[in-house]
Amino acid sequence: EDDRRWAVSKDNGMFDQFTGATITPRAVVKGVKSTLNYFNQHKGSLIPRPNACGEALSTAKLTTSSTTPPISGAANEQ
Repeated sequence: EDDRRWAVSKDNGMFDQFTGATITPRAVVKGVKSTLNYFNQHKGSLIPRPNACGEALSTAKLTTSSTTPPISGAANEQ
């Protein structure tokens, strides 16, 4: 969807950017816009629908990977 409001204010959009930084805010605005467009185009397959019995139908499958290491406590420290 081509909506000019989805831009940082420096590009005549409606989103503020950080002082001295526009690359990261531009990427964030672009990413959020793309995500919302994807959701709006595919929401029927993304959101479970109730069946005739009122139970939610879900086509998503939960998978786990044993190769992913747990996050250490040090990873959250700054």
